[in-house]
Amino acid sequence: MSKKSKASKSKAKKFEITGKGFKIIICALVVVFVGVLAIVLLMRNTTPEEPVVLEPDERGFIRGTVVTEDNADEIRAQFDAPPEDAYFTASMNVDWLFDTWNTPSSNAIVENDTLNTRTIYFDLFLDETDELIFSSPFIPVGASLDILKLTKEVPVGNHPATVTYYLVDDNLNEVSNVSVAVLLRILG
Repeated sequence: MSKKSKASKSKAKKFEITGKGFKIIICALVVVFVGVLAIVLLMRNTTPEEPVVLEPDERGFIRGTVVTEDNADEIRAQFDAPPEDAYFTASMNVDWLFDTWNTPSSNAIVENDTLNTRTIYFDLFLDETDELIFSSPFIPVGASLDILKLTKEVPVGNHPATVTYYLVDDNLNEVSNVSVAVLLRILG
């Protein structure tokens, strides 16, 4: 036998698995497979005993509740309930048309929804300059404002603007606010 074939035989023996080693490897693989399968099955069949209810964070945001068979009716009822004091809805269009900057809009309408419990008002800011160009009177629940006349000159053309709504309490102190984009179209 040559030196090369003796060297290759000895190398082959180093990587050869005997019958006993083969059985150990198969047993180890079966144990790992059964363990992984058990973990997957346990995770799949795990259901929370109680619904998860998250509290508001420091910014007042609530992420929500996991809906289960036990709390589905309660969650559904929350959607039918009027908004809480700090929440409100306002109906409005977002494309406001003015014949000239100093004539009332022919289509700007804002309504304080009847589901609300508080008065609102809004400020209108021109995005280009961040200038306040209109401030509404207080709008009680169920009332609407459909005559809107700008208080600052706005050039002819289309102008992005922002409406910031304010919800106020009985003493007219701000409770919450939200901003909405609108487009002002000044015709002439």
